[in-house]
Amino acid sequence: EGTLTHKMFLFYQYTSKTFTWASHIVRMDTDFYPHFHLMLPFIQEYHALGREMEYLGKPIVSHSCGARMDDIQAARNQTGEYCLTGSLTVLSRPLAFAISNNFSEYYYPACRQFPHSIDDRQIGHVVTRFVRATREVVTVVRPGMMPGYDHKDYRAGTRPV
Repeated sequence: EGTLTHKMFLFYQYTSKTFTWASHIVRMDTDFYPHFHLMLPFIQEYHALGREMEYLGKPIVSHSCGARMDDIQAARNQTGEYCLTGSLTVLSRPLAFAISNNFSEYYYPACRQFPHSIDDRQIGHVVTRFVRATREVVTVVRPGMMPGYDHKDYRAGTRPV
């Protein structure tokens, strides 16, 4: 398993246990600029649905990722994965706790199945494995880009030129 990925899961484990007052745990790259005035209302919209498990960000549609979460949850897709780009990943605290406090059931098998995945895809593989194992409903971002997404490669919602 990659050191960065392992360190991130330890981060999710620590923060989900320590900051019990937090509703979400956010991971973002240093070259990402969050427009909180746009993102926080968007996150609140999903949080207001009353679901505990949330996995929000910009979906990846390559590298074995690109499956629809509703297909995974309904067992219509047994092979595809649902992943988000690593530039910004928002997990609800309960989801971060669930995926990071059972390394043997979710993390290690995902690392064996996808040994060369980088951190953003590996998180997606673990979340996908969690959903398949528990049948938990995990709320994901609606199609399109999350408001306030400003990464060096995706300025103002446009593709790089």
